[in-house]
This record gives sequence, C-alpha cells and structure tokens, in this order.
Amino acid sequence: MLDTEEARSHAALMDLVRQLLEQATGVEAHTLYNDAPFHEIGLTSLAILNFNELIQPLFADLNKTLLFDCRCIRDVATHLLREHPQASASYLPVPYTHLTLPTKTPMHLTVVPLTLKN
Repeated sequence: MLDTEEARSHAALMDLVRQLLEQATGVEAHTLYNDAPFHEIGLTSLAILNFNELIQPLFADLNKTLLFDCRCIRDVATHLLREHPQASASYLPVPYTHLTLPTKTPMHLTVVPLTLKN
C-alpha cells in the first residue's frame, strides 16, 4: 500500500500519462482508466509513436517499448517513479513538509567615502 505522499505522486504521474495518451490517441482523458489494459483502449502503432514523441522530451532515455512493457496507466506511472525519479519529480505536487522557505541573507555593505567637487 502506498503512503499518502507516494499516492499523490503516483496520481500526478497517472494524470500526466493520461493527458499524453489523450493527445496521442484522441481518446478523452476522463475515459482512460488507470487499470484498463492498453489493448482495451485501442492503442495503435501510430498512437504509440505519438505517445513516445510526447513523453521523450519529459523523460530522457525512456525505452520506446514502454507501452508494450507496461500493462496500463498505473504501471507506466509506477515505472516512471521507480526508474526516473528525478524526471518524475518535476511533475509531482510539492508537499508542504518539503518546502524550504528562503532565509534572510545578511547584507554586506561596504562604505565608500564620496568626495564632492565644487
């Protein structure tokens, strides 16, 4: 079972994959279920190529057989979280517990005497 933060991260990546699949296939994202096998949504080779073109800039070195290797959207999100954690981090919600507030940096002033000429 996923902890709350991991579940949110997983959900965010599933949303990303769903949006990319919508662009690649033309199937509306809200009809793409996380656990539906890809063959049930009618993925064609052209749709897979389109998906790869959309996801490659986001996740460098991603295997082009990802949609063959993973069974569903949930599996793709799991793969991205495990195998590409740094790239995945840019698409995840930032939990407030990890926010780093800027600290006030002391200013260093140098006094330079000015000479006024008349």
